[in-house]
Amino acid sequence: MRPMSLFESGDSNGVVSLGDLFQGNRIDPFSADIDLGRLIDITVRGGWPETLLLPIDRAGRVAAEYIGTVLKNEAFGDSFARRSPLKLRTLLRALARNNATTVSISTLSLDIDGDGQTTKTNNDTSISRNTTSAYLEDLKRIFIIEDIAGWSPGVRSKTRIRMSPKKVFADPSLAIAALGLNRERLLYDLNTYGFMFENLCLRDLAVYAESTGGALYHYRDNSGIEVDAIVEMPDGAWGAFEIKLGEHRVEDAAQTLRRMCKKMTANGAEPPACLCVITGGGFGRLRDDGIYVIPINALKP
Repeated sequence: MRPMSLFESGDSNGVVSLGDLFQGNRIDPFSADIDLGRLIDITVRGGWPETLLLPIDRAGRVAAEYIGTVLKNEAFGDSFARRSPLKLRTLLRALARNNATTVSISTLSLDIDGDGQTTKTNNDTSISRNTTSAYLEDLKRIFIIEDIAGWSPGVRSKTRIRMSPKKVFADPSLAIAALGLNRERLLYDLNTYGFMFENLCLRDLAVYAESTGGALYHYRDNSGIEVDAIVEMPDGAWGAFEIKLGEHRVEDAAQTLRRMCKKMTANGAEPPACLCVITGGGFGRLRDDGIYVIPINALKP
């Protein structure tokens, strides 16, 4: 069970379905405006059913309280060895700072150490690569984080893929809580919010894909082309999705999708069923180049 998507919580109007995109349906231009503050609010709130009727200043505490439970080792149960609350806290903060990236275990270990040293610190925050791996596995078991695997194209493709998984939180509210952030701080730090917004979109794409038997991946190859999300359906049909908070980044995202598509097909992969840029509200449409632009608050399964 995943947290609710925006469509489930009533924050997406569902004008466009994931199925529409995979079927190549033409969509009429539409507006799905949402205030940036409201978008941040629903990200801070998260997809927890009990938060829907709470004021936003209280809704954000649900994820914070759950993080507190994790830090007390109460979420792990008797089958897990007790973990250091301080190391767990520093690891969660490191994961949140690197949310929705292919950060390595070695980088997380150094991030926790702070100065990159492997010696024990006075605060007992030094952590080895093996210990970091064990902590990460624990966090996956209790559904705090998950790995989004790198996508491999069809067997005929000659494209070389870099397969490092992308680490994301099960819900962006958990990453926000781990960093001690709130609506006001995110409004003044849109760079950080951009990663939380990507986490929000990946959460919803995972829900929508799995509801139809599909799966969510990401793409990164040896030439440096990166695409935020790939949805692959049971019949092998695939779609590529770039996630951009602002409308001003749509053209850059479309260029990346065109480059990826051109390279994949040139190397023998099946052409995509759809290419799409997901935005944080605004104007939904099908561009002249065949790329969809869909606000996340207009998407449904």
